[in-house]
Amino acid sequence: MLASDLDQRVTTLVRAFGQVGESQLLVLAALLMADELDEQRNRANEHALPPDQDATGVLTQVAERIEALARRLEEA
Repeated sequence: MLASDLDQRVTTLVRAFGQVGESQLLVLAALLMADELDEQRNRANEHALPPDQDATGVLTQVAERIEALARRLEEA
């Protein structure tokens, strides 16, 4: 899959810029792929929990809120 993706990108670059040399096309295609990977990593990190707030911490906070609501309901 990686090889076919690289081949497709090189083909697209050849159409856009012509035959400018195989090594230059491969380097440019690799840079484009690396840039795309970096963008995807950045998007994934935007949705990640902060380092100090792992799943256990989140679940503890949720449990505490549920218990507080339960106490309020019992008092009502």
